[in-house]
Amino acid sequence: MNFLNLNNIQKILQFFVLIFPLVIILKSAAINIVLFVISLISILLIIKNKDYSYFKDYFVAVIIFFLGFVFINSIIHFQNIEIVIKSLGNYRFLFLSFAVFLVLENISKKNYSLFIFFNFIIIIIIGLDVLYQYNFNKNILVLSLVCVNPSLLIVQDSLECLDQSSLQVRTLVK
Repeated sequence: MNFLNLNNIQKILQFFVLIFPLVIILKSAAINIVLFVISLISILLIIKNKDYSYFKDYFVAVIIFFLGFVFINSIIHFQNIEIVIKSLGNYRFLFLSFAVFLVLENISKKNYSLFIFFNFIIIIIIGLDVLYQYNFNKNILVLSLVCVNPSLLIVQDSLECLDQSSLQVRTLVK
């Protein structure tokens, strides 16, 4: 049980928050797994530290009220259990913000600089990839450029976007 001491848990949380922008490049399953792990760790740290100050903020109370309303609404208009479970899954984004606050409160100056630098580099790389894909229709990273045709309500691959006869809007969709 030495592994589960507070310092190691905070380091694991710092690692997952640090790599989260990189995980966004990957597909939905990776994002959801990392969000689930970050949510569990942040809940564990909040309970272990007995620091409930996050819940006293007015904005957080409004978000919790809204998410509770969505959950109750999904129960009232029950169509299947999947919708109810998905409405509970929205809380992971609230716990992601708690995790970021926990990390930023407990991070050292050196790790904070690394965190900012890492996120800045990822934003630059993704931005350059988007610009390159937009101009040359070639995929460098995992993200793909697609065309959405609103008149036909279809999504086409980037190679099929050359048809100029229909109204097409270029967006990043994955």
